[in-house]
Amino acid sequence: MQSPRSKFRRIKIALFTTLFLFCLANAPDRQRANAAAPPPCPVPLPNANLPDATVGWPYSEYLSFSRSKGAFTYVLLKGKLPPGLTLSSSDEISGTPLKSGSYTFTAMATIGGNCFAIRDYTINVECPTITFFPSSLPAGAVGTPYSQDIHLDGGTKPISASLISGSLPPGVTIDASGLLSGAPTTAGIFYFTLRGTDAYGCMGTHDYGLVVF
Repeated sequence: MQSPRSKFRRIKIALFTTLFLFCLANAPDRQRANAAAPPPCPVPLPNANLPDATVGWPYSEYLSFSRSKGAFTYVLLKGKLPPGLTLSSSDEISGTPLKSGSYTFTAMATIGGNCFAIRDYTINVECPTITFFPSSLPAGAVGTPYSQDIHLDGGTKPISASLISGSLPPGVTIDASGLLSGAPTTAGIFYFTLRGTDAYGCMGTHDYGLVVF
């Protein structure tokens, strides 16, 4: 006759065996469920560093290095693009920047409504360098008509010229096109600074000295 302790041990062994067999029988179902789960689906947003842009110059850049590899849709999630630029659903940032500054935004790429990626970007927009030619001026003479064109370039036309400091020789003026003209009335060396302002408000300056004999 078995003791109560032996009976209890046999019951424990039977319960453990039943639980083990149950888990073993259901293991393939769990494996099939795991196999049916959707696999990871990376979205191409590798381009974290966007090149700088220039005010008034056409700009075109893609957020992804890969082209036409899936029906990815790109949207601006938050922040703002530089004025004049837009983000297409196919991930191209394009347009003509209208204002200088640093612009930070967040873009999101999605496919099928389930897979997505989010990345922050910054585009720095700089003004072009306004150049002045010639860099120095020929001398003038008292009582003699003086005329010299100063050509401004580098920005978006029209580029207007203006006197911002110093003084021109008495009798000489400058117009918005950069033309110095008139008849000097006083001898001396006259130092002044001109500013060029392009169509988008980008500016550059240049210092001149005009000798009048």
